[in-house]
Amino acid sequence: MPLGEVERHLFAVLGGTGDLMRRKLLPALFHLSSRGPLRGRCQILGAGRTQLTEEDFRQWARDALADAAVAEDKQGEGWCHGCVHYQPIGQGGAQDY
Repeated sequence: MPLGEVERHLFAVLGGTGDLMRRKLLPALFHLSSRGPLRGRCQILGAGRTQLTEEDFRQWARDALADAAVAEDKQGEGWCHGCVHYQPIGQGGAQDY
């Protein structure tokens, strides 16, 4: 790996549909991965008890980025489609993980 290049990352966020993810983590990860040192080198996996499809979660993420005023519609849509994923975990029991 060339000097100064950041390795690929997977960010797994438990409570992926929570307020912390919506207001703080998602905008920060968007900034780092679209304009910062993680540019194109990370994937985000939200996990939560909310039963959403991956596309529903991506729409939720786009709305969160728009609310935070960090991404225009097309930019947020492309970013979400390329690196935002979701895994529902049922009620959070051992068998769900």
